[in-house]
Amino acid sequence: MERLTTSSVLSVLSNLQRSLDALDIEGLAKLALQGNQQLSSRKEVTLDQWSAFVNEYEGPARYYDHAHPDVAHLQFYRLAYLLSATFKDCSIMINLDDALVEGRVAIIDLDPKPPKKFAKWEALDRRIVLEYECEDPHRRCVDSLAPDAAGQRLGGNREPPAPANNSDSLRC
Repeated sequence: MERLTTSSVLSVLSNLQRSLDALDIEGLAKLALQGNQQLSSRKEVTLDQWSAFVNEYEGPARYYDHAHPDVAHLQFYRLAYLLSATFKDCSIMINLDDALVEGRVAIIDLDPKPPKKFAKWEALDRRIVLEYECEDPHRRCVDSLAPDAAGQRLGGNREPPAPANNSDSLRC
């Protein structure tokens, strides 16, 4: 276990999962609806599209306002979500050979998720939210690593901010 905790693999994966999924599938679906576009597609993402995404991610996307996403950036958010889903579903291999002083940690199964899965993810997200709300309507989901308005992590015994009044939310 020490090899994993001393490696930067978990923190790098966590950062990529979070930073690439700025809108969540629900926000991404709303953005696509605003742009009168479909999320799902049978077309695979090309190498040129991934290359353009990386250039955008390392450049102008750093200044995007994720709280108020622009429909013009829908393709960026689509590809970011696919990459985030890939990092959420990868596997970590740890060499447990005690003879290795440094040890090795490797990430495998990094095939990008296909765009045809968007509809499945959107339906699954709706089902999860509905089940969560039906279990206890007063319970709130808190991401302990997400910063609050003051930039502090929520975790521990701190009370999370009140949920936004969302007329589109599912009810039991």
